[in-house]
Amino acid sequence: MKINITAASWDELDSKASSHYLTIISNQKRGRSFDFEGRTICVLLGCICDVSFPLELVGNLDGVDLERPDFRVLMAGLSVGIEITKAANRDFEWAKNIASHTHSAVVEHSLFAPNIQIKGGPGTKPPVSRTNKPLCGPGWKGYEVEDEWATYVLRSIENKTIKLSEESFGRLDENWLLIHDSTPVRMFLHGDHLEIGMQMLQKKLSHNYWQQPAAFSRVYIECADKMILLEKTAWSKLPLPSWKSVSLTPS
Repeated sequence: MKINITAASWDELDSKASSHYLTIISNQKRGRSFDFEGRTICVLLGCICDVSFPLELVGNLDGVDLERPDFRVLMAGLSVGIEITKAANRDFEWAKNIASHTHSAVVEHSLFAPNIQIKGGPGTKPPVSRTNKPLCGPGWKGYEVEDEWATYVLRSIENKTIKLSEESFGRLDENWLLIHDSTPVRMFLHGDHLEIGMQMLQKKLSHNYWQQPAAFSRVYIECADKMILLEKTAWSKLPLPSWKSVSLTPS
């Protein structure tokens, strides 16, 4: 689904973003392919508060000589490129997919960590169990949850920054990164835990990152029930739009 949005006001932007979002969710429920990038950009449009109008969003950019960002926003003479990615654990995604097709299946989240790879292949038993015989994981101690979360998000930033720095990538006036949090520990990041996780992320992110010639000027992280905005000197929380509460297959 190709998303192009033009808006002259907040109300128009919110209305069009919600319409596209609900269409994407409806298509998924009917068994059609899930537009992850389209769904995620709509959520961002529903909660950012410092854009100018008229605004135009163009998606699925096709470059001839340069690789383009996933979306481009034009506003007040400024051209902003937005890259979208996911902070995730591949083994956890694999286990969740298996569990979703297995009756009474459960996944023990603490079995998955950023620096642990589960060996797969033919005959491999996935780390999925049933509710009456759950697998026991190691759990977490101290601030391990927050540290793991920060590590997942940092890797997403680093990987996309490498792409942004390539000569073949068409950078724009500003470049933003939008991360959807699909980590195994995301459900535990609330209240003080989020505060600590963000402190760890800022420490892990090199102090020189924001001075790089090719660095994202903003990093948005969709985490549970909020959108986090990380910038050079600070971070803040933005509420998600009310229409985002429409049920979605867990991701």
